[in-house]
Amino acid sequence: MATALTGGVLVIFVGVAGAHHPVITASSTPGVCQGVGGIQIDVTVGSYVQQPDPTSSGRDINNAIQVYASTGTRAGVYTAQGAPGAVDHDTSFSRSFTVPAGTPTVWLVAEAQVAWGDGEPPADVIDGAGNLVESDLNAAQIFELTIPDVALPICEASVSGECVDSVGIATIELSNFGPGAIGSFAWTLDGPGVSASGSEAGVTAATSPRTITVPGLADGEAYVATAAADGVAVPVVGSPLTIDFAAFPSCVEEPDPSASVSGVCVDFDGIATIELSNFGPGAIGSFAWTLAGPGLFAAGSEAGVTAATSPRTITVPGLADGEAYVATAAADG
Repeated sequence: MATALTGGVLVIFVGVAGAHHPVITASSTPGVCQGVGGIQIDVTVGSYVQQPDPTSSGRDINNAIQVYASTGTRAGVYTAQGAPGAVDHDTSFSRSFTVPAGTPTVWLVAEAQVAWGDGEPPADVIDGAGNLVESDLNAAQIFELTIPDVALPICEASVSGECVDSVGIATIELSNFGPGAIGSFAWTLDGPGVSASGSEAGVTAATSPRTITVPGLADGEAYVATAAADGVAVPVVGSPLTIDFAAFPSCVEEPDPSASVSGVCVDFDGIATIELSNFGPGAIGSFAWTLAGPGLFAAGSEAGVTAATSPRTITVPGLADGEAYVATAAADG
């Protein structure tokens, strides 16, 4: 500001340098789900000069305006949002970024990084540590954006698995436990031998959960499920999913053991024949047997008895004429 004394009258001239500053406005767009994703902040920055500069001094021009934001208080730490932009009397630029869901207030600052077109130097509004320098701040350079508390859907997704008759089946549940509706709740499931996807429309609390079943999962393999509510990723509880077929009775490959004993006499020698068989899937780890009677006790076991290796035949000589002999067998105990 300069002063001059003319004809005994004090005249005050306000220099244009004091008016050099960016002008900032902003708005917010709420997220899709409570606690999921973030709130979008849209910022527009222009010049303090909104008309053509008749002097062509370039006082309306700055080629490097930086936007800063603080999600705490006015005196909080400010961080840069995007690259600097350029402004003049009819040119503005925009920046967009997200803040965490539930943020009540965002403080925004626009700072000139270089001199204005007429040579006016920039003000140091944000220092090197991200702190606000109030003494250099023009009111139009700071904007307090209050974010409305909007009731949003509560979006949840989960995946679980089971085995039924040796088929692995995944069950995906998509739910909205809050107000409003999810326009499109999309899902995917990918893993060995499976690549499935789909979406559910208009998911509300009244129509939740939406249940999707996907067959064809393999024993012990990992499958990854994803979900997105109106394009915003939602964590899927239970992903990645692995199904242990042995935990489900209808998928356990139980063997079907069978044992028999018969006898013949060859050259005045009584001979017993024991047969151990498995007519089911899976294997019998140890198929034990005994044969006991007058003057005889014999025992043994066969390992890894499967349908393909059945029957296992054991012959025991030395049985007496007309005597009774007892055979026993035990499959894996």
